[in-house]
Amino acid sequence: MQNVTRTMTEYEITAYSVLESDGELGLSAIAECTACSTAMNKGEARAALMKATGTAVPRGCTVVWKPVKTVKYAMPIDKFLSESVVIEEKEI
Repeated sequence: MQNVTRTMTEYEITAYSVLESDGELGLSAIAECTACSTAMNKGEARAALMKATGTAVPRGCTVVWKPVKTVKYAMPIDKFLSESVVIEEKEI
């Protein structure tokens, strides 16, 4: 039996704010979380932080993410076909 597979990447996401103290500039981590996705971008990273913390990341903050591991999932194709939803169908 064939399997349908999907590789997901776990990301560590951090939002930083620039701080000034005694004339020195520095960064302060204001929020952190992990998220699992097939790809990551700025919008998804900010959404993951908001979901984890319950508040939106303020404008002007820098959001960075780094992949920490990948996980590969598999499901038998017959189960996939019975539980999935058709999102597009084209005549050929």
